[in-house]
Amino acid sequence: MRFNLSRKRLGVAALLLGLATAAPAGATDSLLSWQDLSSLKIWHAYSASDGRSYFEEMVLPASTKPSGGKPAQLYFSANPETVVIARSAGQSMIDWHYAGEFRHLIVVLQGDMVFDTGDGKIWHFKPGEAIYAEDWTGKGHRSGCGSPEGSSCVVIDMLIDRNPHEMPLRAPPKP
Repeated sequence: MRFNLSRKRLGVAALLLGLATAAPAGATDSLLSWQDLSSLKIWHAYSASDGRSYFEEMVLPASTKPSGGKPAQLYFSANPETVVIARSAGQSMIDWHYAGEFRHLIVVLQGDMVFDTGDGKIWHFKPGEAIYAEDWTGKGHRSGCGSPEGSSCVVIDMLIDRNPHEMPLRAPPKP
């Protein structure tokens, strides 16, 4: 599914996401080995009309912008309200919550970040993957570090802009 995000709202994250993009299936684990720069895949957490949160793949097309006299791929840019670098211990979880007042762009730097939306599926995000969270109502999700005890997870969490709570809730996805 393609989203038309405002390029004005979504700057700092472009460089981070350009380097920290999830590799497509079949690619090596090295983020720098990924050669397809035509789009950026991130995950979108949203609220549905059944009071639950869901994830879907979000594909952002690239545009070419000059950078130092050479072309660079730009997926979106943002002037975040706040940037947080957070670390959590392995096997720790935050109880049920949702994105709330702000939309979040979360980039995993280290560890196995896990999200539970209550449907029995646990979502695992590895370093280089990004989550755009704008679920704002209902049960929400649980999140935490699925890495083994004694290790940790590190993320950059950017509060992008105020979550437009007036947006209509979508129907839940079909099974």
